[in-house]
Amino acid sequence: MKIKNILLAAAACVASILPAEARIERKTSTMLETIAPYVLIEFNTDDCEEYNILGAYMTVGDGAGVGRKMVLCPGEYMNSEDHATARHEMVHVLQHCVNVQRGTPRNTPIVKDIDKLAEMVNEHVSEDDVVFIKSNYPREKWLIEFEAVLGENVFTASQLIELWNNFDCESVFA
Repeated sequence: MKIKNILLAAAACVASILPAEARIERKTSTMLETIAPYVLIEFNTDDCEEYNILGAYMTVGDGAGVGRKMVLCPGEYMNSEDHATARHEMVHVLQHCVNVQRGTPRNTPIVKDIDKLAEMVNEHVSEDDVVFIKSNYPREKWLIEFEAVLGENVFTASQLIELWNNFDCESVFA
Protein backbone atom coordinates (compact mmCIF):
# COMPACT_ATOMS: atom_id res chain seq x y z
CA MET A 1 0.00 0.00 0.00
CA LYS A 2 1.31 3.45 -0.83
CA ILE A 3 2.50 5.64 2.05
CA LYS A 4 -0.06 8.33 1.25
CA ASN A 5 -2.88 5.79 1.32
CA ILE A 6 -1.78 4.42 4.69
CA LEU A 7 -1.72 7.90 6.20
CA LEU A 8 -5.02 8.98 4.66
CA ALA A 9 -6.79 5.81 5.77
CA ALA A 10 -5.44 6.06 9.30
CA ALA A 11 -6.27 9.76 9.54
CA ALA A 12 -9.80 9.19 8.31
CA CYS A 13 -10.45 6.47 10.89
CA VAL A 14 -8.94 8.31 13.78
CA ALA A 15 -10.26 11.75 12.90
CA SER A 16 -13.81 10.54 13.14
CA ILE A 17 -13.46 9.37 16.75
CA LEU A 18 -10.87 11.56 18.50
CA PRO A 19 -11.35 15.08 19.77
CA ALA A 20 -8.86 17.68 18.57
CA GLU A 21 -7.37 18.44 21.96
CA ALA A 22 -4.26 17.75 23.96
CA ARG A 23 -4.44 14.47 25.87
CA ILE A 24 -2.17 12.32 27.99
CA GLU A 25 -1.42 8.94 26.44
CA ARG A 26 0.25 6.09 28.26
CA LYS A 27 2.04 5.00 25.06
CA THR A 28 3.93 8.29 24.61
CA SER A 29 6.98 6.85 26.37
CA THR A 30 6.78 3.72 24.18
CA MET A 31 6.65 5.93 21.09
CA LEU A 32 9.78 7.78 22.21
CA GLU A 33 11.53 4.50 23.11
CA THR A 34 10.71 3.18 19.62
CA ILE A 35 12.59 6.00 17.90
CA ALA A 36 15.33 6.48 20.53
CA PRO A 37 17.86 4.20 18.77
CA TYR A 38 17.55 6.42 15.67
CA VAL A 39 16.71 9.87 17.02
CA LEU A 40 18.48 11.50 19.96
CA ILE A 41 15.79 12.58 22.42
CA GLU A 42 16.63 15.39 24.82
CA PHE A 43 14.50 16.99 27.51
CA ASN A 44 14.58 20.55 28.81
CA THR A 45 17.68 21.70 26.95
CA ASP A 46 18.84 25.32 26.80
CA ASP A 47 16.95 25.57 23.49
CA CYS A 48 13.65 25.35 25.40
CA GLU A 49 14.11 28.68 27.15
CA GLU A 50 16.30 30.35 24.55
CA TYR A 51 13.74 29.85 21.77
CA ASN A 52 10.62 29.63 23.99
CA ILE A 53 9.58 26.30 22.42
CA LEU A 54 7.57 23.30 23.51
CA GLY A 55 9.62 20.98 21.30
CA ALA A 56 11.55 20.63 18.08
CA TYR A 57 12.76 18.01 15.63
CA MET A 58 15.99 18.84 13.87
CA THR A 59 18.62 17.27 11.70
CA VAL A 60 22.27 18.08 11.23
CA GLY A 61 24.32 17.07 8.22
CA ASP A 62 23.36 15.54 4.91
CA GLY A 63 23.18 12.12 3.31
CA ALA A 64 24.35 9.17 5.39
CA GLY A 65 25.81 11.47 8.04
CA VAL A 66 22.49 12.94 9.13
CA GLY A 67 22.07 13.31 12.86
CA ARG A 68 18.51 13.47 14.14
CA LYS A 69 17.40 15.08 17.39
CA MET A 70 14.08 15.66 19.13
CA VAL A 71 13.98 18.23 21.91
CA LEU A 72 11.02 18.16 24.29
CA CYS A 73 10.45 20.90 26.89
CA PRO A 74 7.98 19.58 29.47
CA GLY A 75 9.47 21.17 32.55
CA GLU A 76 9.31 19.00 35.66
CA TYR A 77 6.32 16.88 34.60
CA MET A 78 4.73 15.99 31.27
CA ASN A 79 1.17 17.24 30.92
CA SER A 80 -1.32 16.79 28.08
CA GLU A 81 0.25 19.62 26.06
CA ASP A 82 3.64 17.91 26.33
CA HIS A 83 2.17 14.61 25.11
CA ALA A 84 0.66 16.50 22.15
CA THR A 85 4.07 18.08 21.47
CA ALA A 86 5.71 14.64 21.44
CA ARG A 87 3.13 13.44 18.89
CA HIS A 88 3.67 16.61 16.84
CA GLU A 89 7.43 16.08 16.74
CA MET A 90 6.89 12.40 15.91
CA VAL A 91 4.95 13.49 12.82
CA HIS A 92 8.03 15.51 11.81
CA VAL A 93 10.14 12.36 12.27
CA LEU A 94 7.72 10.48 10.00
CA GLN A 95 7.79 13.29 7.45
CA HIS A 96 11.58 13.10 7.40
CA CYS A 97 11.48 9.32 6.96
CA VAL A 98 8.96 9.47 4.10
CA ASN A 99 10.79 12.31 2.35
CA VAL A 100 14.07 10.37 2.46
CA GLN A 101 12.28 7.39 0.90
CA ARG A 102 10.61 9.49 -1.79
CA GLY A 103 13.63 11.70 -2.42
CA THR A 104 11.49 14.77 -1.82
CA PRO A 105 12.48 17.98 0.00
CA ARG A 106 12.15 18.12 3.80
CA ASN A 107 9.30 20.64 3.60
CA THR A 108 7.08 18.16 1.72
CA PRO A 109 4.13 16.79 3.70
CA ILE A 110 3.44 13.08 3.74
CA VAL A 111 0.00 13.70 2.20
CA LYS A 112 0.94 14.84 -1.29
CA ASP A 113 -2.64 15.74 -2.26
CA ILE A 114 -2.67 19.30 -0.93
CA ASP A 115 -6.44 19.63 -1.37
CA LYS A 116 -7.00 16.54 0.79
CA LEU A 117 -4.50 17.80 3.37
CA ALA A 118 -6.27 21.18 3.44
CA GLU A 119 -9.63 19.46 3.89
CA MET A 120 -8.35 17.46 6.87
CA VAL A 121 -6.62 20.51 8.39
CA ASN A 122 -9.78 22.59 8.03
CA GLU A 123 -11.73 19.89 9.84
CA HIS A 124 -9.29 19.01 12.64
CA VAL A 125 -6.95 21.96 13.24
CA SER A 126 -8.20 25.02 15.07
CA GLU A 127 -8.24 28.41 13.43
CA ASP A 128 -5.94 29.62 16.23
CA ASP A 129 -3.36 26.96 15.29
CA VAL A 130 -3.58 27.91 11.61
CA VAL A 131 -3.05 31.59 12.46
CA PHE A 132 -0.15 30.69 14.77
CA ILE A 133 1.58 28.66 12.05
CA LYS A 134 1.12 31.37 9.44
CA SER A 135 2.41 34.01 11.86
CA ASN A 136 5.42 32.10 13.18
CA TYR A 137 6.75 29.97 10.32
CA PRO A 138 7.98 30.84 6.85
CA ARG A 139 5.50 29.96 4.09
CA GLU A 140 7.61 27.02 2.89
CA LYS A 141 7.07 25.27 6.26
CA TRP A 142 3.31 25.83 6.55
CA LEU A 143 2.26 22.51 5.00
CA ILE A 144 4.50 20.35 7.19
CA GLU A 145 3.43 22.28 10.28
CA PHE A 146 -0.26 21.98 9.37
CA GLU A 147 0.26 18.23 8.88
CA ALA A 148 2.13 17.91 12.20
CA VAL A 149 -0.66 19.67 14.12
CA LEU A 150 -3.20 17.50 12.31
CA GLY A 151 -1.21 14.42 13.31
CA GLU A 152 -0.89 15.45 16.95
CA ASN A 153 -4.67 15.98 17.06
CA VAL A 154 -5.89 12.85 15.31
CA PHE A 155 -3.28 10.16 15.94
CA THR A 156 -2.53 8.32 19.14
CA ALA A 157 1.02 7.51 20.12
CA SER A 158 0.28 3.86 19.29
CA GLN A 159 -0.88 4.78 15.81
CA LEU A 160 2.23 6.87 15.23
CA ILE A 161 4.35 3.85 16.21
CA GLU A 162 2.34 1.82 13.71
CA LEU A 163 3.04 4.41 11.00
CA TRP A 164 6.76 4.31 11.91
CA ASN A 165 6.65 0.54 11.32
CA ASN A 166 4.49 0.75 8.17
CA PHE A 167 6.80 3.37 6.66
CA ASP A 168 9.79 1.16 7.59
CA CYS A 169 11.55 4.14 9.17
CA GLU A 170 13.88 1.88 11.13
CA SER A 171 15.60 0.81 7.92
CA VAL A 172 15.61 4.37 6.58
CA PHE A 173 17.32 5.75 9.69
CA ALA A 174 19.57 2.76 10.43
